[in-house]
Amino acid sequence: MLVRRRNIYAALARGLRVFLTSSRPASLDQEQAFLSAYDEAALWATTNIASAVGVFIDMAQANVVKDGSVSEEALTPAYIQCITAMRRDSGFFNTEYKHRVVSF
Repeated sequence: MLVRRRNIYAALARGLRVFLTSSRPASLDQEQAFLSAYDEAALWATTNIASAVGVFIDMAQANVVKDGSVSEEALTPAYIQCITAMRRDSGFFNTEYKHRVVSF
């Protein structure tokens, strides 16, 4: 089950990134990849992961409803919280890793 979750979390992490690049609209392929990973995570992710992802998605959706209502500076820490929660659930319980969001 751990291997399955790790694979799902990797896909979900990649999928969630599309919300951080607001200057570049997501392609249809990116949208589909996110939705697929999100649906799979809904079945396999722990409550901690689902909650962190839910907070992030709520923020991203609020930004869609009213452009600019949630800044990139607010979205980024919520995304990092998702990554950290997935890392802990994947066996790195006491992780001190600080994820950095890189954009080009």
